[in-house]
Amino acid sequence: MLALPLRKSAWALVTCLALLSSPVVGVADAQPVDPAYQSVIAEAVGEFGAGHWAEARALFKRAHKMSPNARTLRGMGMCAYELRMYVPALRELQGALQERRRPLSGDQRTQVGALIGHAANFVGRYRVSVTPADASVTLDGKPAQFDPGNLLFLELGEHAIVATKGGYESATQKVRVEGAENSELHIELMPKVVAAAPVAAAAQPAQPTPAAPPAEPAPAPAPATEPEPAAEERGPGLAIAGWLSIGVSVGAAIAAGVYWGQAESELDELGKICGPGSPSMRACTQAQIDATEVDKIDTVATIALVASIVTGVAGVTLLVIDSTLGGGDSDTASAGTRVKLGPGALSIEGSF
Repeated sequence: MLALPLRKSAWALVTCLALLSSPVVGVADAQPVDPAYQSVIAEAVGEFGAGHWAEARALFKRAHKMSPNARTLRGMGMCAYELRMYVPALRELQGALQERRRPLSGDQRTQVGALIGHAANFVGRYRVSVTPADASVTLDGKPAQFDPGNLLFLELGEHAIVATKGGYESATQKVRVEGAENSELHIELMPKVVAAAPVAAAAQPAQPTPAAPPAEPAPAPAPATEPEPAAEERGPGLAIAGWLSIGVSVGAAIAAGVYWGQAESELDELGKICGPGSPSMRACTQAQIDATEVDKIDTVATIALVASIVTGVAGVTLLVIDSTLGGGDSDTASAGTRVKLGPGALSIEGSF
């Protein structure tokens, strides 16, 4: 019995000798050997002996297609084991034990059994069940390959098992294989939730619309009359505004007088600066004038005078309009003003 694990040159030497010592055609076979097949087998054994596992596996697979038998399966499985492809190695080595064409010798069966036991340490073994049972299953994006008994063999590392079926939500199961797992795995799909379509309301027969009663003739419109303005809208508002304007005019006139007096005072000061007997600014230089504020005071006095005149005229105008709108109404006139026009004179009487 061969000791395991055997690697590199020692393992290759022992295996190569075992392959070469195994007759291509056993006594039990008594079958003619195809020269082409025999040539491929010899080349595969040579590559295996050189440690070229991928090349040897490709040649054993070619020979297996030419003549499937236990010896070619054994060679394929041994190469897969050396390449650390443990799942294919298990399948091919187990197939070699079961194959009856050119069966393995006793020593070869012992060797293959030991390899199977060793490769199983690096494979996860899962018995998978899916609900519903006819769902499609993929492993890492490819269709999952199940062995008899719904067994799924997984290599070392991370894997994603996805189950899908029309009308169901897909389900994903992630598995991490560290070696020698032997477990059951159940994946259940949930039906997709379909939103219920709104039920259309049954069409109701159209109810006849009751006829509207005949419209009554509209009453003839009353003759339009001019509404009389209210007393408070005619006189007092304008009268108040007029008196306010006159008050502002009086205030502006007083201010103009005050500033004019101040301007005269500044002129006297200029007279002292520019020399005695100088009642105006004509004898003063611009620098002497700028030394006082007579220009500014004179300007302000002028503005105040103009404002007094404008507001006075506006106030009188408003009082005249108020008197005109009063129309002789004794109540309104008493609350407002009375204006009398004479030749060359304007007389205003009223109360505030």
